[in-house]
Amino acid sequence: MYGIFNNEFENSSVPDAIWFTLTERRESDLPANLLVIYDSGSDELFCLDFNQLDSIGEPKVVSFIPGVALDSQTYETNR
Repeated sequence: MYGIFNNEFENSSVPDAIWFTLTERRESDLPANLLVIYDSGSDELFCLDFNQLDSIGEPKVVSFIPGVALDSQTYETNR
């Protein structure tokens, strides 16, 4: 699991969630509404989806697969 450690997002590394998310946005076209919280190690990233908030305003956890076209992503959720 990734987290937020300080406000130095550009010169950080894993497990800094903000740094990793910014890196994935540059390298794999990660949408702006997703924040990466876990890399499965098998080409699947688990993200908080801020376009899918529950009744108390918390984002759903969805999967994102880098390299798959954005219109082909299923954004599967785990319950």
